[in-house]
Amino acid sequence: MKRLTKEGKFCDVIECELTPGGSFCERGTCTERRLWERLSSIEDILGDDYDLDRLRELVEADKDGRCFITPAKIGDTVYHITTCKYFPRVLDGTMYDADGGHGTATGLYCPCELMENCPFPCDDDGDFDCDKHKNTLAIFEDIVDSIRIEDMEDYIAFNYSGGADFGDIGKTVFLTREEAEAALEEMKMAEYIERAAVLKSLGYEEKRRSDVLPGSTFDIILKEPASDVAPVVHGKWVKAHWKNSVSCANCSVCGFEAYHYDFQGVQKTYDYCPSCGARMDLDTADDVQSIYEAALNKWGKENQTRMMFEEMAELQKELCKEARGEDNTDAIAEEIADVKIMLEQMIILHNCKDMVEMQMKRKLQRLKERLEGE
Repeated sequence: MKRLTKEGKFCDVIECELTPGGSFCERGTCTERRLWERLSSIEDILGDDYDLDRLRELVEADKDGRCFITPAKIGDTVYHITTCKYFPRVLDGTMYDADGGHGTATGLYCPCELMENCPFPCDDDGDFDCDKHKNTLAIFEDIVDSIRIEDMEDYIAFNYSGGADFGDIGKTVFLTREEAEAALEEMKMAEYIERAAVLKSLGYEEKRRSDVLPGSTFDIILKEPASDVAPVVHGKWVKAHWKNSVSCANCSVCGFEAYHYDFQGVQKTYDYCPSCGARMDLDTADDVQSIYEAALNKWGKENQTRMMFEEMAELQKELCKEARGEDNTDAIAEEIADVKIMLEQMIILHNCKDMVEMQMKRKLQRLKERLEGE
């Protein structure tokens, strides 16, 4: 459909015979003008050519909760604050030519080097010293490669620098370099102890600078150049789940999905997130989720599944006793608690928390409808 309204004031466009801007217009009682202005505002948003059927479809999908707005689209340029320690190496050409012979590739290189957008300076020989900078947070310009919307997570994958949850947009991933630079500057100072604070705590006073002995602690600190400080980011492994028969978990900081062939191997093996470098040392002693994960980690999938059967059987036994007239409410409560604990572990084990919640809502709604129908 083509645009109906035109640029300009309503009174001028339709050549109104009444006095333009007169008392009739000022009171806002001109229905035609109000309709025109409302439609014009809508068409300013929709553009000069729009599809009403498509708009109706989108509105209905939004009302049903089926419409999802992503923070970026495939192909967008993003500025990702991370480390390059685990960036995959890429070939600088083709492995084979059209005839199956040797291609043009000379080896595997850092993707930043090939795209000439490495944020770190080259050494004196013009080479990239990746080992020197691999653990330093920096801004990496990248492209959105794919967007994944699943039950457990909404994830954006980048061309070479890993990926991020939607919630990381505006935290570690930005759509402009200026925003990324401001955020990185704040991060650099997050856990940085200033030189002045250290000297003050040791009793140093500026007026005694000339009295500092060569090689003393004060001398060493005063001569140490200012550091390009990288913050220590803390996190933990969350959302433990199975995927293609492999044990997986997600970084609580960047959402990166790590995997290991041993059950709970991610939590036991990786002290740092391979994607964002966060140190996995958050205290989770009071975190109920971590207790469930620890139980699964200690006794394993098969044992905990069998324990699920046993706890359900114990509850069934106590309910049968109650049905026969025994007063055993305390025992029933205890077995219900055991079953709930095992159910939470089964949810983690089968990676189905969102699915369970969805089914709960559906079944409760069905129950409500049955009750109202009787």
